[in-house]
Amino acid sequence: MALVLLVIVSVLSHAYADDVSLPLAGYFHSGRAMPVKWDVSASGSAGGDLQIFASDAVTTHLKLSDQRHGIMPWIAVDSNVRRLRWQSTSGSAGEIAGLHPLDDSDFLVGTTANDADLGLLFPNRPIILVHLDADDLRSPAMAWETLDALILTRDEWQKLSVGLPESLFAEGITLAMKGEAHPDVRLPWRRLGQWWVAAAQLKLPPMVDAEAYAPTDGWIPGRSAEFRRRIFLFGAIYCLIACGIYLWRSRWMPAGFVAVSIIVGTAIAFQNAHQSPVAEQRGTILVKEDVNFTDDWLYQISHRPADFRVPVEALVQPIFEEASQVEETNLKLDCDADGNPIAISGHLAADQPLALMSRKIAGENAADFAMGSPSSPLIRLRPSLYRQFIVAGQLSNSAGENVWPTVVFSWR
Repeated sequence: MALVLLVIVSVLSHAYADDVSLPLAGYFHSGRAMPVKWDVSASGSAGGDLQIFASDAVTTHLKLSDQRHGIMPWIAVDSNVRRLRWQSTSGSAGEIAGLHPLDDSDFLVGTTANDADLGLLFPNRPIILVHLDADDLRSPAMAWETLDALILTRDEWQKLSVGLPESLFAEGITLAMKGEAHPDVRLPWRRLGQWWVAAAQLKLPPMVDAEAYAPTDGWIPGRSAEFRRRIFLFGAIYCLIACGIYLWRSRWMPAGFVAVSIIVGTAIAFQNAHQSPVAEQRGTILVKEDVNFTDDWLYQISHRPADFRVPVEALVQPIFEEASQVEETNLKLDCDADGNPIAISGHLAADQPLALMSRKIAGENAADFAMGSPSSPLIRLRPSLYRQFIVAGQLSNSAGENVWPTVVFSWR
């Protein structure tokens, strides 16, 4: 009887245990997010947390709610990553070995179809084909950016959530499906035999690239205008009070002068301590081709070690100046209960910058501004990251403090 009970308890424990798996069988391109599937118990999903981490990788932190299943993005920055670890607040933990980093020449294709003949679609490419569960595609687009191509049936295409195909396309993923009728008008589909294919000319930038920091050459970071105004105000008030005390004919005048100096000095020190030392510079690149994209660039630097947290939407691509930054920065991608990225946080070493880029498809009226001669430092990215485009100009939209004007690149 005791043995029977032990077996039942063991089976039930396994049935309700937290679990993490890899929908792409562990294949990934370093520096591009891969999907990680999670399945947690009812006890673990109530207000708990789940973390996926490894050396030379960006940690993913998921805030659990009532949702017990889902997919979230996780980024292995280095191709030497061979395993990941995970841990939940329910006490479950585990490790998945057998990650398979791919070369740049390898072409990773995910498909929901059973008869995918890829010879015509991707000739002379070393293809690695992974069959997908169609339900898994109802997840954040960023989780799939490690794919080079995605093949769907028409039925599965119609079931995708609104905006997901555009987001996958923006990540540089080639989309393909069979059929006679044109899929839709949102993407630049072209006919190739029995296939409809949509492929962007622009890929995500590499995650380690010193040339991505070219716009920061000559950038002198400093405190915000609001902080400088506040310090100037404190200084002016101090000078007025000090002059008044100096005119005070009393034996208490020296003591009053010292007391006011201490109070004002303390107030300035308090303001400085509660002001983030992280300086930021932002800018946008509008890329005009068959479908327009906007790449939002954010550069951060601090004169002393400091932590940071930046809200994000849909997709974020951290870019390091050198590989050693990966461990030093200790980046963590925060996701909501559906696996959607909501923020990225980490640690900045003194005087070591960090670049963050996000991409989305631009609205139809994105370029309805007068264009002038480009002056934005972002044009320095064209030779390295946008070499297939030319500089078309600069939008006349207004830019605030620490924001570069929007520069426009167009297809040759």
